[in-house]
Amino acid sequence: MFISVVEIELPSDVDLDALKDGFHVTAPRYAEVPGLLQKYYCNGAEDQVTGGVFVWDSLEAAKAGHADPDWRQLINDKYGTEPRVTYFEVPVVVDNVMQKILSGEDYLQAVGAHKVRNPSSRNTKQPRESIAKIGEIA
Repeated sequence: MFISVVEIELPSDVDLDALKDGFHVTAPRYAEVPGLLQKYYCNGAEDQVTGGVFVWDSLEAAKAGHADPDWRQLINDKYGTEPRVTYFEVPVVVDNVMQKILSGEDYLQAVGAHKVRNPSSRNTKQPRESIAKIGEIA
């Protein structure tokens, strides 16, 4: 299990309410990204930054998801800056909702992510798409 954190510095004139409204519009586009288990849209609580926290089933899926130059160009065109992407392995998860402490792999099994990871559960006839081709913003 891996997490990528995307940070995008925002111009000072960005309307944060409009930005949040845009999250609801683009969210469905992330539903079919290969290997993406969850995406959290984020705004800085104390500064002009936006981005996302992405939970992936593998490092390869995470890197593939953010590798498309069109995705980076979309962000550059929209906000005038490059996104900063950092990747993290998740060796242990503390889940207070499930009241469990598990390894990253055990957590994937516990939440049923193994079904997402199973290629037979996907429609393999559709091409694998990158984030840029699915969504407009991070």
